[in-house]
Amino acid sequence: MLDVTRTETKAVAFVPIKNFRHAKSRIAGNVTETVRVAIAQWCAQNTVSALSKHLTTYALCDDPETFTRLRDLGISSLLSAQGGLNEAVNFALSWGRKRGFGYQIITHSDLPLVSQETVSQTLEEIDKSCVTLISDRWQKGTNLIGVPSDIGVKTHFGSESFAKHIEGLGGSVDVSVVRSLPFEIDLDTYEDLTYVVSQFPNSSFATYYKDAIERETRLLAPSCLISGSARGLWPK
Repeated sequence: MLDVTRTETKAVAFVPIKNFRHAKSRIAGNVTETVRVAIAQWCAQNTVSALSKHLTTYALCDDPETFTRLRDLGISSLLSAQGGLNEAVNFALSWGRKRGFGYQIITHSDLPLVSQETVSQTLEEIDKSCVTLISDRWQKGTNLIGVPSDIGVKTHFGSESFAKHIEGLGGSVDVSVVRSLPFEIDLDTYEDLTYVVSQFPNSSFATYYKDAIERETRLLAPSCLISGSARGLWPK
């Protein structure tokens, strides 16, 4: 179990966040831009809030516009001068190491089912002496990686990152693969979106998404009556 309060294992979490205007591009053809941006922002705020209840948490971004937006939302953030996800992560890990954090967690922001309770349950499964990995539900992507600060790890976020992280570590360090459904379910595609709202209809995310769609449909109502442009916004 990761004790986030002890000095030698004091933990920090970094949550990379993409510019909301460009986030979730793979669902852009299925929902309006307003709803797409709202989804990205809700997930980011929810993930950071849930983590922050248990350990020091920073959003991580690589452009000033996003940094300013996060600050306006009241989210503590780091601005990386290095463009690209892996470069920003390496910057954050170095930053955390220099400030004495004993264990560092990187987790994605598009996790619609994480909550204060599920974060607590997942932290209980983390071994402070190991590199921790949580995959996506397809075991292709890496949705969380936890690293002891005295271990140098090169991250491989991107296509097939879970296998690349396993291979990259190459048996040189102990690795713990943790199963945590709320951290495994992300929103990469429209299929992911429909899965969440259909399988978890009572979740906070599904409720928010339904409300967002209804608000957008009301705004679009005059044109929808003519073109039917709002059809299909709510997944069946």
